[in-house]
Amino acid sequence: QVNGNWQDVSGTSQSISTEGEHYVFFRTVSIAGFTSDASNSQVVKIDTTGPTTPTGGAIGNVSGSNTTGTIATVASGSTDTGVGGITYKYMVTNSNSVPSNTDENFKTAMTFTRSCGTSYYAWAIAEDALGNRSAVKSLGSTADGANSYSGWTGCNKTCGGGTQTRTNTCALVTTGLSQSCNTQSCCTFTSKDFSYTGGVQSWKVPSGCAGTYKLEVWGAQGGYGGVSNEVAGGKGGYSYGSTSLAADQIIYIVVGGQGGYNGGGTGSGQGGSGGGATHIGKTNALLKNTASGNVYIVAGGGGGGAGSDGVQGPSSGYGGAGGGTTGGAGSGGDTAGTSYTGATGGTQSSGFAYGQGGNARGGYAGNYNFQGGGGGGYYGGYGGLSDAHNGSGTGSAGGGGGSGYIGGVSTPKATTAGQRAGNGYARITRQ
Repeated sequence: QVNGNWQDVSGTSQSISTEGEHYVFFRTVSIAGFTSDASNSQVVKIDTTGPTTPTGGAIGNVSGSNTTGTIATVASGSTDTGVGGITYKYMVTNSNSVPSNTDENFKTAMTFTRSCGTSYYAWAIAEDALGNRSAVKSLGSTADGANSYSGWTGCNKTCGGGTQTRTNTCALVTTGLSQSCNTQSCCTFTSKDFSYTGGVQSWKVPSGCAGTYKLEVWGAQGGYGGVSNEVAGGKGGYSYGSTSLAADQIIYIVVGGQGGYNGGGTGSGQGGSGGGATHIGKTNALLKNTASGNVYIVAGGGGGGAGSDGVQGPSSGYGGAGGGTTGGAGSGGDTAGTSYTGATGGTQSSGFAYGQGGNARGGYAGNYNFQGGGGGGYYGGYGGLSDAHNGSGTGSAGGGGGSGYIGGVSTPKATTAGQRAGNGYARITRQ
């Protein structure tokens, strides 16, 4: 019986074509026309129509470094008027061309393989229990960035081992994103002082200590004059300024001596020598032997003192102060009580000589020929010159002071006259 009507199907088949579920019953008929009871029903399902297209689902955005991606939201929303039993199947391609719904690559798995610089397009279908499929639904697209590194960030430490980082536009890349930097030891240097030694001293910038340094120098005082060293020489100058120094760079320090080391001129008789200049330079040499372009800074030495009668009296001549842009002039006097100007100091462009003070000049014959030497400096001061003023005595003249120099350093900087007694001095300080 099909559709409520009994049909004789002996030797033939029965065709059923209407969509849906059909119940088929069987009975037998004898030759005499007797019929048996009907059999239990047999269910025949006729379904050739696929489910409706899914309405939900999305691939989402890829993230993290896992090389296996997963569709974020499952497909949903399909209906089926036939046998039902809907299963959703997925495919991920690298093209936006819609695949055929019969493609065998549609699977129930929701995962896909990721790689840098790749775009992913997700697709879904609904399939019923008989294998009928819906149209293809796009679940959107996403992509992994190209394998491209950014520039390095600045190092997070200036010394002692830091780290700098960079990024990659591909989240799958997890190597090469950091590196060590500034691995040199941290600088512990603060300052160093240099006293008079009578020789050239050197200093090497410690490793890891590149930077800006303050340079300070004090010139030496001029030597005392007179038979009892009662007439003072001019005090040495003071100069300071800043400069940049590289790690492991070597510079040279020459500290002037009160006895004239580093450019002080020689006094005559009991006259004092000019004080030596103190300078810092780029070469291993006295100031007079160092090219001006290799000089960082100079403090001038004071002029030597002079005297003629064993006391600080009318015939005494004091040394001029060293330092400043122009060294101080010495003073002069004679036994008659007349005072006069002694030797002049060095300037920024002239004086006795570059890096050297002058020796005492000339003199009155006799026991009174006490003249001071010129102080050393960028340009040294002149030596004292004696002078007979009234025919019955002689004049004594102190030496001129040497000039300072700050042309090789940066601001803040200054040079000042008359600041240092005794031997010179120098100091280097890391800023």
